[in-house]
Amino acid sequence: MLEDLDQLSTRIAQLVQLTQHVRAENQALRDELGKRDVRIQQLRDTVEMAQIRVDDVLARLPGKPPEAADGADADAASAADTDTDIDLDDVQADDADGDWAEARTDADTDPSLSDEAGHGVRSAHGTP
Repeated sequence: MLEDLDQLSTRIAQLVQLTQHVRAENQALRDELGKRDVRIQQLRDTVEMAQIRVDDVLARLPGKPPEAADGADADAASAADTDTDIDLDDVQADDADGDWAEARTDADTDPSLSDEAGHGVRSAHGTP
């Protein structure tokens, strides 16, 4: 009878220890999830800022904007006739604070942002 109680006591102690371990692991996972949610929001904000900058650069290109063209044929004709020389000094001036380069570097070096095959996120130029 005492032996059974000792076994039961040992088993209960093991279950308590396991429960504490699972709770600690659960909390760690919640913390990690929260950090990833914050990182995802930062990346979304970076993408939004980049889109605004791209739209600004596109708006400064000479020629008729695609939104103002009449129909798909007009879009193609407008794109073919448009001078697409971009002054890189203007683009670099837009990125004087380094946000674009930093965002690409963060995305490429953060292992949590790799695809299922384990490949890192690639930049627009196809380089990690």
